[in-house]
Amino acid sequence: GYGVNATPFHNIIDEMFGNEDLDKSAHARERYDLGATPEWMKGIGISGERFTLSFKNIKTHLGKDADHNLTAKEWHELPSALKHPFLVTSYGNKDGKFRLYTTIKVVDKFAVVGVDVVRINQGKGVPMLELNRIKTVFGRDRYVVENGEKILAWDKNITPEQEALLRGHNYREYPTIQELSAANVGHNSDVAKENGENVSEDTAKYRTSEELNEEYGYRWLSEQTNDDGRHTTQVKNTINSYKRFGEWVKKDSRGREVSVLDASSGLGLGAQWMRENGMSVDDVEPYPSADREKPTFGSYAEIGKKYDYIISNAVLNVIPDDWRAPHTYPACAAAHTRPAGSRCDRFATRAEIPAHP
Repeated sequence: GYGVNATPFHNIIDEMFGNEDLDKSAHARERYDLGATPEWMKGIGISGERFTLSFKNIKTHLGKDADHNLTAKEWHELPSALKHPFLVTSYGNKDGKFRLYTTIKVVDKFAVVGVDVVRINQGKGVPMLELNRIKTVFGRDRYVVENGEKILAWDKNITPEQEALLRGHNYREYPTIQELSAANVGHNSDVAKENGENVSEDTAKYRTSEELNEEYGYRWLSEQTNDDGRHTTQVKNTINSYKRFGEWVKKDSRGREVSVLDASSGLGLGAQWMRENGMSVDDVEPYPSADREKPTFGSYAEIGKKYDYIISNAVLNVIPDDWRAPHTYPACAAAHTRPAGSRCDRFATRAEIPAHP
């Protein structure tokens, strides 16, 4: 077992594999805590505070078939492996269903963890609790990432064997886990500074454009644009944030006809979704892909009007610290916001949509 570092989860695994006389009925309603959710995962929708696994699910896996029949050692590795997948996907027609591809091997196949995000009512006046419930763990063969799965993030140190699962998928257009983690560290540092906390240089990961110039020359900016004109930070998996923003705008505007600016709209999918849902939307994107619909404006200097709402989704977390300073980017956005209008600066992390009057 895990000795002094054992948790109830580790203990029950040892009991299930080592005690033939275990009274399983006594544990039938138990659910085990497998640890906190990394912040970068919350940013791509795996928003539960912690991972949980029921005794019933563990029992169902035992002896089911070779692909589901984990050994005690593999079960013990699960809590750590959850935090370090090499691939994360979503699947199904409903929101909140994910698969984490881990480095655990089940009969020479990578163990894939199916997770559902659930909301639990804790009583009147108490916020809903979100948890990531593990539904299944199974071994997956090579070349069989299903076409219905949507890639959300991948490990930049992916091995050839792991990469084989992605055959036929253009996964490199999606963010790496390392990029998501770095963006989240920078955001948390900003929040800490705003709260008056002491943030060390080691903790504050964002650097200024001058510091980046010193280390990389102008390459850090000039080499971040692909052949099609798209900046490498532009990804597809921010659409859910736009949906939440759009729902909030409809509620906040109370039926009024309002105007929206999508500031640095990336691939333009968010602006497109809002337009298709009846909203009046302009967008500005200095680095538009040749494959996307042409943005309303190609630079901020072209904007000659004000808007009721401005969204800047997952932008501030990928630009240098001095460009995010109060007298630069936010001021630019504020200059185009009508009096009593609202601006939403959304980072690539889990948070409620803030409205800044």
